[in-house]
This record gives sequence, C-alpha cells and structure tokens, in this order.
Amino acid sequence: MVVAQPSNQIEPERIGAAEVALKQLLRQAKRLAEDIDNSNLELRFRAEFNEFAQLLGEGGNPVAIGLAALSQKAVCEAYQAEIPDILGTQITALLIGVGMYVAQDRQWQAFSEQAALAEFTPQVARDAIATADAVEAALKQYPELADPEVPATIKLIREWIHDPRGASNRLVLGLVRTLENLATAAWEQFTSLLGAVAASARKQVAFVGGAIAAAAVLHAAAGLFHVPMPELGWMKMIPKAIEAGLSKIGD
Repeated sequence: MVVAQPSNQIEPERIGAAEVALKQLLRQAKRLAEDIDNSNLELRFRAEFNEFAQLLGEGGNPVAIGLAALSQKAVCEAYQAEIPDILGTQITALLIGVGMYVAQDRQWQAFSEQAALAEFTPQVARDAIATADAVEAALKQYPELADPEVPATIKLIREWIHDPRGASNRLVLGLVRTLENLATAAWEQFTSLLGAVAASARKQVAFVGGAIAAAAVLHAAAGLFHVPMPELGWMKMIPKAIEAGLSKIGD
C-alpha cells in the first residue's frame, strides 16, 4: 500500500478544485466573521474567530491552517452553550470544510501521519476495525453509495489486520485513509443532495433518500475521530452536522 510522501503542495490534479474550495471557505468565513461581530457573543470568542478567519484568508501554511481549525473547534466547544444553533451549525460546516481542504495537502498528510504513527496502539487498530465494520454494514444497506471495489478494499485490509495487537501501523493507516476518503465522498454527496432537496420539490423523495443513505455511511465513518490524527478532527462534528442538515428537510 502506498502512503503519501511529504510535499509542500496539493497534488497537481487537485489544485483547481482546491482553489475553488478555498475561495468558498473564505466567503463562508468572512460572512460568519461579520455575523459573529454583530452578535452578543463574548469578545474573546469574536477575537478568536476573527484571527482564524484572517489566517484562512492569508492562505498560509496548510499545517498552520489545520492546527488553527482544530484550535477553533476547541474554542467553539467551550462556548457551545452561548452560540445560537444556526450560527453553530454554520461554524461546524466551515470547520468541516477546512478540515477536508487541508486533508488534501501532502504536507499536512505527512505531518499528521508522522504524529499518528508514533501514537498508534492496539486500541487505535481496534477503533479503526470497529469503524470499518460499521461502514461495511452501512454499505451493505446502501450499496449504491460506493463502487463495489470500495467495500472489497475495506474488507481486504480488515482481514490483513485480523489481530489488532500485532497489526502493522501502516496497514492501520491504510484502512484509516480508505475510510477517510469514503467519508469525504459521502459528505460531499450529503451536502449536494441537501441542496437539491431545497431546490426541487418534484424530485424531493429521491433526493431525501440519497441524503439519508449518505448520512448512514457518514455516521458509521464518524468513529474515525478516535484515531489520533489531527486531520480527522472534523469527523467528530459529523453527527451534529447531519442532524442539522436532515432537520431542514422537514422544514
């Protein structure tokens, strides 16, 4: 299994998509910063978010952006009781987007992998295996969400790691990467289908069904947040984001 090597750049074929994603994230961050500045939230929280939005706008080192996003997530958790639900949902969506953006960068991947491999334990392997089992079950229920090769690959690696106590860290990492890629695709499909539901009433039933299927796979993959890799922090926010997204369908 090939693991990405350190680099300061996002893969060339992804640069265009990454630039588009970053521009969208910047628009979201700017709009949220304005809303937060006009809110009654504590001054310290407003200052923390503005600092994060500014760093994102500068488009600096992906590792710095990734760590700042993790820090901002911790700040949001500390102020969770004070943040209005709608604003909290928007911030969560932004942080998930930032997490997915930096995850494409090889420098961030190398930083994350180096830190993770040093901390991988048999428990981490067990967490990854449990997540893989949950994802396999979800894909059996909703096979249309992935090519047949995806569950086959997950099953193959899962069989290689038959004993968590002796599992190779690289094999565990390979399983984590496979599940992460699937979760990223499921999140993109989930948000796209929610947008389609809002835009079309005639095909709403089909779109809702697809969104629910994607949500099931996402919920299963959310167990990855137990893995000690900085870039997987956005997984912890998935359940809340799914709940907020699905609640809009019934509005």
